[in-house]
Amino acid sequence: MKKRIQFLYESGGDNGWAALLLEGKDLSSILNQAEYTQKLYKYDRECLQEYMDLVQQVTDYSDQLADEKADLEASEAEQEAQQQSLEAMLEQKKAVSDDYENQIADLNDMAAQYNAVLAEQNAKIQQIQEEIAAEEAARKAEEARQAAEAAEAARQAEAARQAAAEAAASSAANNTTTADNTPSSTGSSTTTTTPSNGGSSYDDSSSSDTSSSDDSSSSSSTGSATGSAIVSYATQFIGNPYVWGGTSLTNGADCSGFIMSVYAHFGYDLPHSSSALRGVGRGVSYAEAQPGDIICYSGHVAIYIGGGAIVHASNERDGIKISSNAAYTTILAVRRVV
Repeated sequence: MKKRIQFLYESGGDNGWAALLLEGKDLSSILNQAEYTQKLYKYDRECLQEYMDLVQQVTDYSDQLADEKADLEASEAEQEAQQQSLEAMLEQKKAVSDDYENQIADLNDMAAQYNAVLAEQNAKIQQIQEEIAAEEAARKAEEARQAAEAAEAARQAEAARQAAAEAAASSAANNTTTADNTPSSTGSSTTTTTPSNGGSSYDDSSSSDTSSSDDSSSSSSTGSATGSAIVSYATQFIGNPYVWGGTSLTNGADCSGFIMSVYAHFGYDLPHSSSALRGVGRGVSYAEAQPGDIICYSGHVAIYIGGGAIVHASNERDGIKISSNAAYTTILAVRRVV
C-alpha cells in the first residue's frame, strides 16, 4: 500500500487524469473510473492519515514509556538510597538497642542493690521501732511503779505522821507526869533532874536538832552537812543495784530511796517519794544549782554533783551511776536541803 500510494502520487497529476479521459469508452465509464479513483484516493488518504496517527501514537507511547522508564529508574535509585538509609538507621537502632539492653541490665543491678539497701533499712527501722516500743513499755512500767511508789510514800508519810502525833502525845503525857513528880521530890533542882531522864530527853533534843537542821537547810542556813559531803558520800555507791522500792545503798535502792538514804546518813529525814521530794528544802533555778542539790524530774530524782552531772539510781540495767547531762530530760524543780 505504501508503494502504491507512493507510485500514485509520483505518477499521478494531469497526465493521469488525461489518460483516464482518453482511455474511457464512454462518459459513464469515465465517471465510474473517476469516482473509483476518487474513492481510492480518499481511502488512501484516510489510510495514510491513520498511519500517521498510528505513528504519532507510537511515538507518543515511546516517549511516554521513555518518561516512565526514567521515572522508574529515578524512583528505583531513590528507593535504593532510602533502603541504604534505612539499613544505616537500622544498624544505628540496633547499636542503640544493645546500649539500652546494657543500660537496662545496669539499672536492674542498681535496683537489686537498692532493694537490698531498702530491706536493710527496713530491718533497722523495724528494730528501732521495736526498741522504741520496748522503751515505751519500760517507761509506762516505770511510771506505774513511781505512781505506786508515790502512793506507798503517801501512805507511809501518813502512818509516820500518825505515829509522830501519838509519840508526841505520849511524850507530853510523860513530861506532864515528870513535871508533877519533880517538885515533890527535889524542889529547887528541877533543871538538874531533867537531864537525868537520860535517853528519852536526849532523843527529843536530837530530834529537835534534826528538825532545826531541816528548817535551816530550807532557808539555806548551815546544816549538818555540806553539798560536797553529800556528793562524796553518794558517789561511794556507784555500781550498786537498782531495786524498786528499796532504800539500801549497798543491796539496792530506787531513785527516791537512794536520795533518802544518802541524806539520812547526815541526819536529814526526807520522804521516799520522787514527787514529795519536789517540796523539800527551798527551790532554786537550775542555773543556780550547786553540788548536793536535788534535781527533780517527772517520776525521777537525782543528786547534782556539779559540772552539769548527776548521780542517781537510774534503772535496773544501769543501777546507781553518774550521768554527764543533768538536763537529759525536762527538769521540774531543783531543791536545796543543805
